[in-house]
Amino acid sequence: MNALLTDLLAESPPRPRTRRRILQNVGHAPRVVYCLGLALWSGIECLPIMMAMRPRTPLRVLCIAAFEYLSRLEGRSQKPSTRRAIALACDFGALRNDFYDQRELNRSEYRHVRTALRRLVPDKATRAYIHNLRLAERNRPPLQFAPTFEGEAVEYRNRVLVLSMDWLHGIAKVSWNAALFQALVALTGLIQLVDDVLDWEDDWNHRRPSYVTALMIRSSKPTETRAGLQLRARHFRDILITTSDEHPEASPLAIAGILVWALAVVLTKVRFTV
Repeated sequence: MNALLTDLLAESPPRPRTRRRILQNVGHAPRVVYCLGLALWSGIECLPIMMAMRPRTPLRVLCIAAFEYLSRLEGRSQKPSTRRAIALACDFGALRNDFYDQRELNRSEYRHVRTALRRLVPDKATRAYIHNLRLAERNRPPLQFAPTFEGEAVEYRNRVLVLSMDWLHGIAKVSWNAALFQALVALTGLIQLVDDVLDWEDDWNHRRPSYVTALMIRSSKPTETRAGLQLRARHFRDILITTSDEHPEASPLAIAGILVWALAVVLTKVRFTV
């Protein structure tokens, strides 16, 4: 986990030379097409979940579809009980996040989700997730004008992402693949960045560390905040592209990441004007 956090915090990963990348992509083309077909079918397979009670948002359905895709890479489809477990885990994580961010907890909803999770997910794994998340939140850096704050805030954001995705990865029961997991975390990081851009005013007013407030504390100039956010988004995008160059199985995640990156760029231009 520490190695993954280091990669996520590092400067943009080295990109292969253009000629080498072209040769790699040509050689990987059949595998890429096959993986894209699997990803598309995984998304279609998970569309009915949109009408279900859980998970609560389309983005969480995309998370289920991503793990369905990883399962299909192994030649199998996920059981309905596994998909429901991931849906419950996504909602459970959102409830915990609301508690830490807003100090609000729907206790009835929390008890209902927690009880349902016990039937589908080993309670030891859930308790480990709660424990690790609690530690990460206790070490949440306070929003302050300090030279180290930006790095601490980004590291905190990344750590929570890795903890959550690691828990979901275990629930999905897919084989461990470091490259695909890093790509999955990078894609989630882009989605989190978009969410931070949309909610930056609330985060700033409540003194919460995020990808946005980490930059705003350093400079009050919208142009600098926008440039910093676009650099962070490009960093996540480059992780996805670099990973897909070496591992064609990551291509669907990279394509999704490029779309989210484009959305992030547009939103930063709209939200942080001169």
